[in-house]
Amino acid sequence: MHHHNCFVIAAIARTLDAQLRNQFLVKSFSNSVDEIYFEFNHFSFRCTFYKGEIFFNFDNDVVGENRLFKPQFKELVNYKVVAVIGHPYERSFHLEFDNGERLAFKCFGRKANVLLFENDKVINQFRRNIEMDQDLAWSDMVRVIEPIFQEKAFENAQIFSETYPYLPATFYLNNSKRIDAAIFKNQLRAYNESVNLVISESPLDLSFNANDTNNNILNTITDYTSAYLKSRIFSESKSELVSKFSTQLKEKENYLKANSKALEKLLDARKDEEIGNIILANLYLIPEGIKKITVNDVYHNQPIEIKLDEKLSALKNAELYFKKDKAKPYILKQLELKIDNASKTIVILKSQLERVLMAQQMRDLKPFVKNKANESGIVNLPYKHFEYEGYEILVGKHAESNEKLLNYFSDKDDIWLHAKDVGGSHVIIKIKKNKPLPDSVLEKAASLAAYFSKSRQQDLATVAYTQRKFVRKIKGAEKGKVTISQEKTILVKPEITV
Repeated sequence: MHHHNCFVIAAIARTLDAQLRNQFLVKSFSNSVDEIYFEFNHFSFRCTFYKGEIFFNFDNDVVGENRLFKPQFKELVNYKVVAVIGHPYERSFHLEFDNGERLAFKCFGRKANVLLFENDKVINQFRRNIEMDQDLAWSDMVRVIEPIFQEKAFENAQIFSETYPYLPATFYLNNSKRIDAAIFKNQLRAYNESVNLVISESPLDLSFNANDTNNNILNTITDYTSAYLKSRIFSESKSELVSKFSTQLKEKENYLKANSKALEKLLDARKDEEIGNIILANLYLIPEGIKKITVNDVYHNQPIEIKLDEKLSALKNAELYFKKDKAKPYILKQLELKIDNASKTIVILKSQLERVLMAQQMRDLKPFVKNKANESGIVNLPYKHFEYEGYEILVGKHAESNEKLLNYFSDKDDIWLHAKDVGGSHVIIKIKKNKPLPDSVLEKAASLAAYFSKSRQQDLATVAYTQRKFVRKIKGAEKGKVTISQEKTILVKPEITV
């Protein structure tokens, strides 16, 4: 994402410093796994993650809470921003709060994230599926980067991007034909000192005054985010639909060709009734247990090779050919029906493909894009929801939802449970701040964990539990597979009486 280069990020940090310094964080929350909202005294902004990449929206709109509402970074609420600091030649910046904690915005392509640091360690993060971020040290975020000229980097755009991921694409485009160490250094100085930045990323351009600490830069970024995402979503949706309809069209054309060939072959084939009669006329010549035989064709008085079922007698083979002859009209009718339906489908697919190819905006594609919500408009949550004595208990539905439950719907201090040593659902108890968890709630959640596991039929089952922060996904393992530490166990009856 070239518009998230070090120069743009530095300009965002300078402007945010002017806007947020001495403001208090009022609240931070998410309404989905791909967007987080930050509200301060007199300013607010959103971060949207599209396919892992971060996009900023500084429209200052107040965002309401929906049914998927989840508080984020509660540790920072009511604390004051003392500074917003960009990281030199890096695609990241951070907000420093008066409690000593730092909220870092990591804009590293598809591995973008928002991380909360206490001293040198990450204590919270928005995108929990990026497990390596849990192990980042503060020194990893504020690396000292000194761009050094490497001639090989200018051989093509891909090598340049891999060598200098923090520099804009225009840096390569402006220097790809002729560059040396001196020109490279001068260009870096020019970008650092430039007041007006123009960042090109097809099909859009981003231009702003880098020294303007008013909202102009943020407004430009917001407009760019809106236009870019609109353009990209349309482009990717169109590409996916073109691929989908092209594949379906090719498959249906091959299907039509195969059935047409089968029909032609069937129409040209010798009547099965005649083959049956030929077998009957040569019964005494046909031994059992053979797959084919050459006998005299009584219709044309010449040799004919006939295929046989070696498990059947000659008489039974003749009966089989008579049955095939009787079934032939039905088979012909079915083939003709398949050919007719395939031909009609091909006409529809060609029309759909043509409409998609001619589409100019997202609304042109809406008839072909499936709505991810169900017909009632309710989003399918990846867990079963229970409530007991005022506490929420979430139970994963399957392996994939177990992972989502762990990554997106649990906090580090929540209690995680799982039937010990058997397959089953992950269970989360949502903890209430500054309130001890009642034993009765723990037992009820453990009973649910046992019930939604392979221990369901047992009279008593052992359930392991620990805090969510001690549960980690096993690298490279199947979805839902985790490793835990500081676990305790409880013996309960598997049941669902909540």
